[in-house]
Amino acid sequence: MENAYRLYLYESREAAYDVLFGGFPALVFWGGLLAAGSVIPAVILFNPRTGSSIPWIVLSSVLVVFGVLCERYLIVIPGQAHAPDLFPNMEIPRSVVEEGMVSYSISYHEWFQALGVVALVGFLFVLGLRLFKLLPKEARIYEQPTPAQLPVAGNMIEV
Repeated sequence: MENAYRLYLYESREAAYDVLFGGFPALVFWGGLLAAGSVIPAVILFNPRTGSSIPWIVLSSVLVVFGVLCERYLIVIPGQAHAPDLFPNMEIPRSVVEEGMVSYSISYHEWFQALGVVALVGFLFVLGLRLFKLLPKEARIYEQPTPAQLPVAGNMIEV
């Protein structure tokens, strides 16, 4: 989706064509994000034979994670290679990068925002456990056999 809106603006069409149809970013987009990260896992999971097999489900999960990493690559690298002109028809004589190191400290607003996100995720997790009945209703304890109760050559030996 982030590449579709680039096609509307004349200034960013080159970046969109590069990501969708040119070079390594196109291979990452079509092969990594769409094929390996979306289509192949969907085929694996919707196939009745492989969709119920744990190794195939794990493989599809790994492919989805690989597709997410490809998407992260496509968000960062093409944005750096085709940086937008933030100040058209203006010249920037000096930049902050030339001035050296800058310091940054997290404000209390950002701490509360991060805490709120963690609390929201925890609340949704507990709500999901409650609504979707994911927890077991009963637990059974199976007793482990003692070494004296283990079978030896087909016979039980009692001590």
